[in-house]
Amino acid sequence: MPIIKVNADMTEENVKQVYRNLENIEALMDFLVALSKEERIEMEKIKRNPTSFINQIHIFIRTNPEFMPHMAPASEFDRLISLHEKLRGIDVFLDAFHKKVKDTITVLEFDAYTIARLYYKAARSLAKEGAVEAERIYKELSPYFKPKHRGKKAQPDESEEKTG
Repeated sequence: MPIIKVNADMTEENVKQVYRNLENIEALMDFLVALSKEERIEMEKIKRNPTSFINQIHIFIRTNPEFMPHMAPASEFDRLISLHEKLRGIDVFLDAFHKKVKDTITVLEFDAYTIARLYYKAARSLAKEGAVEAERIYKELSPYFKPKHRGKKAQPDESEEKTG
């Protein structure tokens, strides 16, 4: 029996609660922007690494506020910098969280595949012994392990070639 790496379950109510919480978070951040592809491309031009430039300007604005344009007060610049820093912190957290979700999905797929392979091997073994239903199942599943390219044999498991 394979080692199951994730021993958990989520009820439908748990899933709904997660979505509600995410929707609540999104509502708290109703100022978030969804850029079009064109807008993203346009803004990528300045995104190369503006942080050091912006930080240097921030210092100059504090020491020399008289150069600040009237249509963009220093307080507005401070607000932008503050919000940027807060969102970067949230972004770092979300990136780490997203990585955990993706890694857990990968582990679940691996575990499920391992169990599925055991089932397939059992059906193959029973088919060789003459079990009709096992032979039907084996034949239905065997295309998953047929070569995809001429001259290359699919290798789902080395033991399949030895015992097959």
